[in-house]
Amino acid sequence: MSNYAFFLYIDSQNNKQPMFTRSEQLIYGLVSLIREKHFSEVEILAVNGFHYYRAIKESQCKIDRLTLLLRAPNIETMAFPLEEHYKKELIKSTEQLIRQWNELKISGQVSELCIEYYDFDTTLHFMILDKKFLFWGLLYPQKEFPGSEVLPIYIMEGTSIEAEKIIGDFSRKVKMLKQITMPLNLEFIQAEEP
Repeated sequence: MSNYAFFLYIDSQNNKQPMFTRSEQLIYGLVSLIREKHFSEVEILAVNGFHYYRAIKESQCKIDRLTLLLRAPNIETMAFPLEEHYKKELIKSTEQLIRQWNELKISGQVSELCIEYYDFDTTLHFMILDKKFLFWGLLYPQKEFPGSEVLPIYIMEGTSIEAEKIIGDFSRKVKMLKQITMPLNLEFIQAEEP
């Protein structure tokens, strides 16, 4: 194997399923990568984690420890989406997704779940799988719900020193962000369910 990082670029021009939107490509690519596998540790940075949730649920993979860093549902600090009713829709969607993430823990697909909020807008999303794979992409801010559009997506496999270093840098970013994030009380979320 070469000393260079391995990148896989997923886009509609070279995807086997050109009819997929980028959002669908993200889910399709993730499901094919993680289907029925077992991971010790998964780290995710996302706005609300919709695409990652769908991929993990549909792939039926098993995860020992899942760390999620999600955008705080705080209208005052959200730049995108612009209008308040879209921001409220994003908050409602995030709250529903948190319940769904928790259901993965209840079902046993995820053994340990840690959800924390960051309170700023991001143009980056990523998922690290056992510090061996990095699935990442950029987000383009949108005025309407959901507030961002998924741009081209990349997968990196840690098969070289350079790739391991880059994946390690992303993982350290999670640890750094956890110093300024707010933990979510999952017991409170469960108590609110009808």
